[in-house]
Amino acid sequence: MSHSSPSIQLKQQNIKEELKDQFNQFEKPRRQLASTNPPIKRSILLLGPTKSGKTTLANVLKDPFYIPPYAKVGSSENQSPTVTSIECYTSTHITVNIVEIPGAMLNNEQNMTQIDEACTKLGVTQFNRVCVCASFESGILETDIELFERLIKHFGEERIKPYLSFILTRCESKDEESRANITEDSNKDYKFSRVMHWFDRRIHFTGALNPVDWDRANEGAILDQFKSVCKDRRRFLEFIERNPGIEPFNIQSPKERSSLISSFRSNLSINSTLGKCEIIEQAIENYRNKFQSIMLNHDPLPDNTDEQKVLAVLNLEVISEICESYPTIHGDESYNLTIEQTNGTIKAKTIWGVLNGLVTFSQLLFITDRNQVAINASIVIEDEPRFPHRGILLDTDRRFLTVTVIKQHL
Repeated sequence: MSHSSPSIQLKQQNIKEELKDQFNQFEKPRRQLASTNPPIKRSILLLGPTKSGKTTLANVLKDPFYIPPYAKVGSSENQSPTVTSIECYTSTHITVNIVEIPGAMLNNEQNMTQIDEACTKLGVTQFNRVCVCASFESGILETDIELFERLIKHFGEERIKPYLSFILTRCESKDEESRANITEDSNKDYKFSRVMHWFDRRIHFTGALNPVDWDRANEGAILDQFKSVCKDRRRFLEFIERNPGIEPFNIQSPKERSSLISSFRSNLSINSTLGKCEIIEQAIENYRNKFQSIMLNHDPLPDNTDEQKVLAVLNLEVISEICESYPTIHGDESYNLTIEQTNGTIKAKTIWGVLNGLVTFSQLLFITDRNQVAINASIVIEDEPRFPHRGILLDTDRRFLTVTVIKQHL
């Protein structure tokens, strides 16, 4: 902050008193309500690139009068993970543990397991909300979107989605109409819309008092910003307070995570209970070739690998024992997929359910930090197509298709 003249300092003192009066009026009914309800505890994980406003958000949740320092050239962010405990009020007295992961730990050169290690070392591994931050001033870059995708892939999309929240910081001067437009534009944006569905197409707006306006004692601007800061803070704390009816998200330590992984070899034995069935046999051959192709680009398992942690067999069980030539609109294409440490099973009533299960199985493979192919275990999936019919996409935008050709496809 810059040095202020006596007249500016006097104005700032008057503004402080007015802000305190505003805050007391704003908080008084909540403190009265909180005194009648039992206290609760919540934990949140703050993630995002450098200069995305994570530290400012944590400070504003702790103290709405917080004025962030001026932005500096280069990285001024704390390079170590931190945990902060704050006391505040919503409809009750709430204690919030905030774990902040620095952006330097999330760039493309870093291993995402550092997040797990940091949370384990800080002693906070269960979170009610996982908040991904971006700054309105900095904008949302392609690298930020890639970072969000890496984070979600690391934690597991289905596993993390119920806990995810997207926070856009430095929005203290944005009115409700501007915020609605930002949300609408974000959902329409070709690049960013692909990650918005992870956040339920919702944006949480936050901000802080502007240091420039404070140093100039711009009373009108500061008072307007403070109203916005208090409303955003209250909304976010109420959002944190709400219990989604699920257990907190658990960060697994690297040791725990490795125990839930089975290694994978290209010579996986795929067996069918149906006997001779050309469609199943062709599918098995195609997937064997696909798995071998994947393995060629990654490192083999070392000789001392524990065979009890290697997926060796995938069994395909067709309950109907019928090798159909074509699917029907009334056919059952559901399947159950189970993966244990050394074996997996795809069980379905028809061969079409088995084929669906094979597609899902192939999508469960991932590459470890050691550049080896693996699959999560244990896994139990019960799935079926949403609709009994199939769709056909005819892309007439890229090339002209005559009516005759379209009719042939139909």
